[in-house]
Formats: sequence, structure tokens, C-alpha cells
Amino acid sequence: MASKRSEENRPRAAARRPFPRPVEEPSGLDDTRMTAGDVLVYFDPEPHGPASFQRGVATGPEIIDPRTGDWWAPVRCPDRSLDLMPAALIVGIITADGELR
Repeated sequence: MASKRSEENRPRAAARRPFPRPVEEPSGLDDTRMTAGDVLVYFDPEPHGPASFQRGVATGPEIIDPRTGDWWAPVRCPDRSLDLMPAALIVGIITADGELR
């Protein structure tokens, strides 16, 4: 028979906490920043690139990371390659009707 004292000294199992549910926040999907065909002006951090700022064409709406809320733009770059551009590098968006955002 175990003594009462040894039961008191035994480490207790941690109380199980329910997994925290994600906070319901607006995702921004209803209010898109761009659409396919919009021209993006972005900062090109490549030190040996032709210019500091480049233009590319959006190939679709932005992609929003559900965990961080950051958004990424799918872009066809001037060299015809496809890239996901982080929002921090995008300077402006020129829509099909010529509006600058």
C-alpha cells in the first residue's frame, strides 16, 4: 500500500487544456487587392538587376497566408518567369482601368 506522503510527492499530470481555436477575423478574401492582368510595380532587391523597380503582371488574385495574414502576389516577371511576390516588396498596383492603388 502506497503511503499518503509518496502520493503527494508524485508529480501530477498536467491538466489537459483544449487546443486554442483560431480567432475569427476577416480574411480579406472578399476585398481583393488585385486581379489577373493588373500591373504590379515592385522593388527588386537583386543587386545586379537592371533596375531597382520592376513591373510584372498579376496572374491572379493575391494569396493570403491564413496563419500570419500576410499576402503574396502571383506575378509574371519581365523575364517571363513566375514568382510569388511578398506584399512588402509591392510599391503599387495599376488596375485595368488605369487606377493606381
